[in-house]
Amino acid sequence: MRQLIPNTAVFRAFLTLIRKMRKGRSAAMIPALVTALLLAGSGPAKAEFNVCNKTKEKVAVALGFRQQGVWMSQGWWNVEPTRCATLLPGKLSETRYYLYADAKAHNWFMGGGFRFCAKNDEFKLTGNSNCLLQGAIALGFREVAVGKNASFTYEIYEPQP
Repeated sequence: MRQLIPNTAVFRAFLTLIRKMRKGRSAAMIPALVTALLLAGSGPAKAEFNVCNKTKEKVAVALGFRQQGVWMSQGWWNVEPTRCATLLPGKLSETRYYLYADAKAHNWFMGGGFRFCAKNDEFKLTGNSNCLLQGAIALGFREVAVGKNASFTYEIYEPQP
């Protein structure tokens, strides 16, 4: 899933301990060093739906999902190369979400067989039918099975020829 970045304050304390150990105070520092190592990887776990762009170009991403029994679609997140974006903060409540990604610069997109409404500009729409009545078009989104995970990260790669 998602790699945790160590808490910066804890990481600095860890580096300080290492410096002190180099100066000959190593025996007294062992308990503090063990505590710092245990805390460095810990921190509050974030529950959310993330998308990471593993391509060499900016990708626009839209998300389709159910919220309290109602179909929703939302976009666009512009995700820079090698960066990630949080599309839905908070604990995931569904087992399936739906993605559409578009890299206009190189004329490719990632979609699928699940229809959701979308607009050219930023949007948040209710329902996945009657798109024209909402001033939107229907796009095919890709299904992403997240299971019962509270958090999930999807990685977008360039399509293979």
